[in-house]
Amino acid sequence: MLHSIGTGKSAPVTGPRDMLLACHDRLRYFSELASLLATRLDASAEDVSDAARRLRTYFTVALPLHEADEELSLAPRLLSSSKGESVAESLGLMSEQHGLLHVVLDELVPSWTRLESEPSVLDAIANTLAGESRRLAIVLEVHLALEETTIFPWLEPLPRSERDEMLAEIRARRTESVMTQMAMIRA
Repeated sequence: MLHSIGTGKSAPVTGPRDMLLACHDRLRYFSELASLLATRLDASAEDVSDAARRLRTYFTVALPLHEADEELSLAPRLLSSSKGESVAESLGLMSEQHGLLHVVLDELVPSWTRLESEPSVLDAIANTLAGESRRLAIVLEVHLALEETTIFPWLEPLPRSERDEMLAEIRARRTESVMTQMAMIRA
């Protein structure tokens, strides 16, 4: 297998910040997998197909949930609790970066979908895939840094009741169907 998700114990989730940071860890992991897939031309057809399926599933199922967590649960609470322009500006930038991330994924997802059923085309698309995977890594690192260093610290001053509501909303988005799909990419 090219790369598998670790099944070891992770830090307990005690609030929305923990949940969002755990998502960031998975985003970094899948970004690394995208780069690895693009450069491992010696990988077996089964490994190429499996990695492509896992990437496609993660970025088309889990990422939209994470973005909803930020856009629908995090942003409104931060905006309503703050009078500062920097909060609004940072949240606007976060939203713009979500859009840029989708521009990159619009190039990658069709390639991953194709590799699922035609892993032998990896040789032919490896250079393009590697370039787009580098773009993904760059966009993600800039985006995650903004959230982790600027936006997420603003969660802590929120009242505990608001943070608890936010965590409940985040958990509610992880339906049984979603969790089943996510379990399939961890194997």
